[in-house]
Amino acid sequence: MRKQHDDFDSRFKSAERKLRSDINKNKNEAKADITATQTLLHTIQNDTRAYCDDRLILLNESFENRSLKTLQEISRITSVITNLKTSNEISKNVSDDISRRQSKYHNSCDGVAVSGEYIINPYGMKVYCDVDSKNKGWIVIQRRMDGSVDFNRSWADYKAGFGNVKGEFWLGNEYIYQLTKDQPKELRIDMETFDGRKRYALYSAFSVLSESEKYKLRVAGNTGDARDNLETVHNNVSFSTFDADNDQSTTGCCACKYGGGWWYDQCFLVNLNGKYFKESETASDWQGIRWYSFTSITQSLKYVQMSIH
Repeated sequence: MRKQHDDFDSRFKSAERKLRSDINKNKNEAKADITATQTLLHTIQNDTRAYCDDRLILLNESFENRSLKTLQEISRITSVITNLKTSNEISKNVSDDISRRQSKYHNSCDGVAVSGEYIINPYGMKVYCDVDSKNKGWIVIQRRMDGSVDFNRSWADYKAGFGNVKGEFWLGNEYIYQLTKDQPKELRIDMETFDGRKRYALYSAFSVLSESEKYKLRVAGNTGDARDNLETVHNNVSFSTFDADNDQSTTGCCACKYGGGWWYDQCFLVNLNGKYFKESETASDWQGIRWYSFTSITQSLKYVQMSIH
């Protein structure tokens, strides 16, 4: 019995030691697992925090960039508005200045700052003011430049005027009469040929009489580098058109033959309203736009402008 008891006791103690060893082992393994889990959790937390920080930085940077762009756009719009206000103020000042000048210089282009279209009072006529290098404003009464307007017109057309003051036109005999009736004006005629030669004629006294006097021409006082052909032949001559033949020719109607209203005598040395011939076209003798001492009878002008001041 004793031996059996001792043997049982020995096995029991051996089993107890083993159990305790297993328990200690399991405890150690559990501690190791807990430690590893805590380490992993800490790592995850750090990674999560770092990720969030990075995302926050990126979001902040993106927000800052968008904010900066928004501020820049606001600044640009503000600048545009400021410039627009300034432009409007400048436009208003220019408009006021033009109105002021027009009210002061109601019957001429004197005081006009830039070349362009203006309304001349009290006649209410639209004119083109040509400002020269000396800031002298000229009222343009005629221009030929490209043949876009037919100048073979009736008496009524030449009386009222035709064409576009920015291009080819005749201001109108009645308007020219109104502008020159009280006091003769200076007359300037600028000319150019297709080969680039330029001349100008200047007259110190130019006026046109009333319709009852057949818009008779008065011109005197020639200067300029184009030799005078207008005063010597056309002074004191009545205006003629194909339907109102007032010339002095004994061989027929000058306006009918040369196609344009003008102060025809027998018939002309100067005809600035004749048919326009382009560079590729050949004008027969005396046909076309002529200033005899400059073009002779064979060459038609490319450009001519008549202006008064």
